[in-house]
Formats: sequence, C-alpha cells, structure tokens
Amino acid sequence: TLGVPPLVIQLLVENAIKHNAHSVAHPLVVNIRIDHQHVVVKNPILHLSSEVESTGLGLANLKERYHLLSDEQPTISNDGQNFIVTLPLIKLKK
Repeated sequence: TLGVPPLVIQLLVENAIKHNAHSVAHPLVVNIRIDHQHVVVKNPILHLSSEVESTGLGLANLKERYHLLSDEQPTISNDGQNFIVTLPLIKLKK
C-alpha cells in the first residue's frame, strides 16, 4: 500500500494555520492534491501582524519520519508567495 506517514498531512495543515493570517473575511486555503507519486500540500503565505516563534520542529519531525520509513524525502519550498511541501508516496506496512 502506498501512502504518507500517519498524521503528516495534519501536521502541515496545522503548520499553515499557525504561521499564516486567516479570518472569516480572508480565509486560508490549503490545497492538497495527488500528483503522480506525490501528495502536494500548498498554501499561500499570508503574513501575520506579529511573528509567531518557530522552532522548525514540525518540519524536522516530518523529515525524520520519512528518513525512518524510506529512502524518499519530502521537498519543502517557499517561493515568497506559496509554501509547498511535496510528499512522496511510500510503501507503508498494513
């Protein structure tokens, strides 16, 4: 069975909520799609009025999960307008 490690997508959605401005009038849209052998999680960068301290622990944990389970690694990019994480689909034990 191909998939992504448990709770990885939840971690990325929580990360997007933590680090971006959002409101009823200006919702944060997180796009999640399957693209060939990857799951792509993308959100616009909507700067907060005050900075949230980031330890980078969430993304470090994501990379470590992949390292323990596979030779594949996620790709993390920030083009200034969007934050994009590409997660390889890997073989998971049932």
